[in-house]
Amino acid sequence: MPTKNNSQIVKDLGLPKDFISLSEASEFCNYSQEYLSLRCRQGKLNAKKFGRNWFIQLSDLEKYIDTNTANDKGNK
Repeated sequence: MPTKNNSQIVKDLGLPKDFISLSEASEFCNYSQEYLSLRCRQGKLNAKKFGRNWFIQLSDLEKYIDTNTANDKGNK
């Protein structure tokens, strides 16, 4: 069975196109996928969970990065 890419998963779930998986989100910042997942579970990062996967809007990730920089908080 072929694997689906993120855009196909987002489409299948009915999410807007600007949603990305946390693995993709980790490529845009200094935070790991695991750390972003932790922040989602803590309610500190606005994201949606479908099954076992979290998805976040790029704009929400940018807001989080702007207000919680890794250098200021020591979360590298």
